[in-house]
Amino acid sequence: MTANVLPPYRIKARNTSTQSENAIHHDDVAKSYGFAGGLVPGVTVYAYVTRPLVAVWGPDWLERGTASVRFTKPLFEGDEAVVGGPTGAGAEGATATVAVRTGSGGDCSTATATLPRLPGSAPDPAGYAGAPLPAERPPAMAASLAVGRVMGSPVNRYDADAAAAWLDKVDDDLALYRGPSAYVHPAGLLSRPGQQGAVAERAARTVDPCGQRDPASVCGTGGRDPRHAGTGPRPLREEGEGIRRARSPHFRG
Repeated sequence: MTANVLPPYRIKARNTSTQSENAIHHDDVAKSYGFAGGLVPGVTVYAYVTRPLVAVWGPDWLERGTASVRFTKPLFEGDEAVVGGPTGAGAEGATATVAVRTGSGGDCSTATATLPRLPGSAPDPAGYAGAPLPAERPPAMAASLAVGRVMGSPVNRYDADAAAAWLDKVDDDLALYRGPSAYVHPAGLLSRPGQQGAVAERAARTVDPCGQRDPASVCGTGGRDPRHAGTGPRPLREEGEGIRRARSPHFRG
């Protein structure tokens, strides 16, 4: 196996959820629990993790790559972080170990990412039954997350404006996320309203968006780009122009 290193990516962390109903992202509440301030949300930290991966592996990782991420320490607004780590290449493809590290707090997050040489099988859409969203959010308890329970099917708009707003939030300037044939940012996909529940449902089924039997894995974008694979999930329009199921790995303006 040959080894290399991802070019270090430097970022000043931003708390993108100061208005979230999850009050741990609010300075006053977080400080009452002994933190230095509101916690930068995990989905934002994941965005930082993906930046050097996409910079090096490009759309290949977005189409068939994976990442398993652990969040070990909080990241706070204004923290100066460096993202990077070693990569390797073997018979089955490329791997990378990515850390989000601050000068004062050490590693805040670590991830193991892969770029398989061959694409995996696309998930069968029949395994993800649609259902209306409940009128009221169910309580966070085991019964609400029972294996096989359909939790509801959010339909979210992710168009060029939504993409630009997310990219500005996480300070990602990679060109492949912008323009009429842009890819959906993987963290932007997870940040859409209702997607956290969808991810939880997939984990309960022990199938991640790439079809792997590992609920801890997170696919780059949720499947192969149908422009490059006849078996990939197709982008679906719903309720008007510009609205697509979150399973679509890219959008067209």
